[in-house]
Amino acid sequence: MPEIPQPGDLAIGPLVIISGKTVANSDPAGFGEHGSYKIPFFVTRGSTVTVTIDPPARGHVVIDNPYAPHGVTAATYRPCVNVAGFFAQGFAFTNGQARGCVPLEVRIAGQARVQRVTLSLFAGSCAA
Repeated sequence: MPEIPQPGDLAIGPLVIISGKTVANSDPAGFGEHGSYKIPFFVTRGSTVTVTIDPPARGHVVIDNPYAPHGVTAATYRPCVNVAGFFAQGFAFTNGQARGCVPLEVRIAGQARVQRVTLSLFAGSCAA
């Protein structure tokens, strides 16, 4: 397995969104079907991270994984204590759109500060 994070990945503490920086200007076809995209997460060993879709995007996009067939607005990622975790999950738009900016809250267990990041899914810059 390559070293993580790679230059195109988006790292927020122990959470790495694979291709999180480059997906903004990528071809959606390389990540899945119209509106449903595989964007895996990597979490360093021994860490626990909760990712929540911020309220402005709730109802428009969900976190999609094999254990939540209709998607969820929040998920906690907890790898084993002695190995890092790779989570094959993604994001799915629920309103028919294929591109967009997804605001996320990232909570790292043991830290009071909530980190906010906006993930662009094939929508170019999401700067406010």
